[in-house]
Amino acid sequence: MKLLVALALLLAADFGAPIGLEHDPILQNCTTRKEAIRELTIENSSDENFKCYFNCLLELEKIIVNGKTANPDLVQDKLSPNMLKCLDFEDDNTCELAHKIFKCFGNPI
Repeated sequence: MKLLVALALLLAADFGAPIGLEHDPILQNCTTRKEAIRELTIENSSDENFKCYFNCLLELEKIIVNGKTANPDLVQDKLSPNMLKCLDFEDDNTCELAHKIFKCFGNPI
């Protein structure tokens, strides 16, 4: 599970990195629109499919639970102290919430 968080951090840090075939196992769990996801990069991460892909990753890691960010005490073993601060966001749209969190992971508060 920590691999998914590491992958997400790598994607957030490498703003030009395309999402490629090596991520297929995750993509199979998170979306049926693999072709759309493969063509996306962090640079155009405002795409709704990309935001929802991030939501799926965060749900798999139990960082987003029932549409809300997890209690920081429950995920502190997965995230650095600076990243735990990124769990303060709220949004009724879980894909938007995930996007905010991932943007924060790249630039912790």
